[in-house]
Parts: sequence; C-alpha cells; structure tokens
Amino acid sequence: MSAAELARSLAALRLKLVAQLPEDEQAIRQALAARVTDRKAADVALQQAAHRLAGASGMLGLPKLSDQAIALETAILAEEDEPAVAARADELLACIAQVIADHR
Repeated sequence: MSAAELARSLAALRLKLVAQLPEDEQAIRQALAARVTDRKAADVALQQAAHRLAGASGMLGLPKLSDQAIALETAILAEEDEPAVAARADELLACIAQVIADHR
C-alpha cells in the first residue's frame, strides 16, 4: 500500500469515527445520567466509551479527543469524586462537539 493509499484509508476511517461521534455523545450522556441510580454500571459504560474513543481517535489523528477520553477513563478508574468525573466528561463532550463541527 502506498503512502497516498494509506492516507486515504486513514482519512476514510477518521470520517467513520466522526460519523459515530453523535452516538458516542448520546451514550456518554446516558451513562452520566445513569450514575444517579447505578453508578457502578454507569461507570463501566463510561469507561468503555472513553477507552474506545481514546484508542480510535489517537490512531486516527485526533489527539485532543484521545487526550480528553483518556482523562475521563483515568478519572473513572481512579474512582475520582463526582465533580471530577463530571468535569472530565464535560470536557470530552465539548471536544466531541468541536470535532463534529470541524468535520462539517
């Protein structure tokens, strides 16, 4: 595969990731809301969403999105308090919105 073909393939994968972001955003918002009734299950869902976004966005050239997802995942795994997790989630959601806007 040539460098140009690889670049095209990565760009296509990046667009697929961006197209998936509204669903990821919704899943994160739902998990945040669910923390009130079932924090453990909600944190598992948040951690999984953040982990997936961290890896995919990092590999596909969206480092800020990856960094924000890592920050949320780290906060959850460290069992940080509610305000810290909420702040990391808000930062990730803002970054998701910006990536979506940048790719319109």
